[in-house]
Amino acid sequence: MSSIDSLVANGGSSKTPKSDDEDDVPADLHGLDIREDSEGWNDVEEDAEELIVKCLLCDDLSNSVRKMADHCQREHDFNIIALRKRHALDFYASIKFVNYVRSQAQAGNLKPQCEDSAAWQDDKYLQPVLENDAVLFSLDELDDVNETLLDDDGHHSGSTDQNEIATLRAQISTLQAHHDAYREGVSKTLEKRWTEAADRTTTIADDEEIKYDKSYFESYSYNDIHQVMLQDRIRTSAYRDFIYDNKHLFEGKTVLDVGCGTGILSMF
Repeated sequence: MSSIDSLVANGGSSKTPKSDDEDDVPADLHGLDIREDSEGWNDVEEDAEELIVKCLLCDDLSNSVRKMADHCQREHDFNIIALRKRHALDFYASIKFVNYVRSQAQAGNLKPQCEDSAAWQDDKYLQPVLENDAVLFSLDELDDVNETLLDDDGHHSGSTDQNEIATLRAQISTLQAHHDAYREGVSKTLEKRWTEAADRTTTIADDEEIKYDKSYFESYSYNDIHQVMLQDRIRTSAYRDFIYDNKHLFEGKTVLDVGCGTGILSMF
């Protein structure tokens, strides 16, 4: 049959025969422009597998290395972050360290010796103790984590604040001690200066008094003053009249005329 006869037999419409591949296409995809290089066809991604991280010392499982490190510190008092920093472990040294700790835990030692890095220097610790150990593939996640504990969400817990508070309190105590020492030093310095000033004042006063007394007594070393006193009839008469009028006060007594100097006023 010619192409024209075929067109007439089909009612004026032309259809292309189906290929074998079209028979395999689902009914709901017929009519869609599907090409072999289409992104929607070939780039279907599988769901990412959830990370499973086993504790270095027990069978506890976490979904991140950070949470595993948090668990180790909380439950085993084993600070992986601090130990890595203390021993300045690089990538390969960290691998040895992780495998060393796991091997110790498998042997039943949950408190492995980690003070001396020589414990994990053997190259045998480059061989993973745990197959597909997620810790070994995620060591870089530990580099940005502080030595403080992490909470359940992998964020820093309140221990950071507690450490900061403790640090501030220590600084305040130090400043208070310095302040007290400063006050004590100033007090001693002022007291010393005041004592020295008082001593100087007392010395000056004593010197002035000595000078005054010396001047007073030296004034009696000359005859002029005695002559003046003898010629002072009023004072001499007053002395005489008091003694004569009060003989009963002097009878049978030795009398010292205080303040009379040489006693010349009583010479009548």
